[in-house]
Amino acid sequence: RAYVAPGHRWATEGRHAITITELVTENLLLLTREHPARVTLDRAVSQAGLTYERVAESGNALMCEALAASGFGVGVITDLPRFGGHPLLIDTGARTTLRLSLHACWSPHHYAAGALATVVDRLAEFAGTYVHDTAWRTGPGSPGGPS
Repeated sequence: RAYVAPGHRWATEGRHAITITELVTENLLLLTREHPARVTLDRAVSQAGLTYERVAESGNALMCEALAASGFGVGVITDLPRFGGHPLLIDTGARTTLRLSLHACWSPHHYAAGALATVVDRLAEFAGTYVHDTAWRTGPGSPGGPS
């Protein structure tokens, strides 16, 4: 998601999604290139034939989101809403929004293979209910959405 301050025009217009073309023209607060979320964004920007205009980087997602909520730019991170920022989905122009897939793997002979499987199953359940629903809700009553 992209996060903006409550006073940003996208928030005051009640927007819940922006295009990647709109995004790249803003002052962006992005994670460093080592982060999978940044890799996903960079790939989508490149595939759209676009380039960033202005970027400030941080290795800390909390910092990106806090600065965005304070009006210092548009933060792009995978974290759930905090700091009162207005979240927006990013439309890639390919009839989809940006998504980051997570994968887990380990040796079936690992001494804790059963425990690892249990942890991953619980994380998948949590992500499939709370995280997914919270991250992709854009209507009334959603985090950052109208009441």
